Amino acid sequence: MMGTESLQLEDVSNLRVGNSVWVVYTGAQDGEMKFERKITSIDNDTVTLDVPLPEARKSHESRIYLVKIEKKDFISNIVIENLTVTGSGNVR
Repeated sequence: MMGTESLQLEDVSNLRVGNSVWVVYTGAQDGEMKFERKITSIDNDTVTLDVPLPEARKSHESRIYLVKIEKKDFISNIVIENLTVTGSGNVR
């Protein structure tokens, strides 16, 4: 089941349309879950994302926050050589 694609935040001053962000859910029941999304619009304190977030269990201990992804957080220009993938053969 899909949830919302808009989040109301306390502070959007560091965010811009087009930014890639991690949406992080923290809570006692689910531990921590992260989803990568892109900001498609910002209206006052409401940020709209490109893909709706999955429904998360709500609890009084849950928090949702955004972390802006910086380009330096990614590795680029890598090469993988001699990669072998094995499996059980039960492909569907």
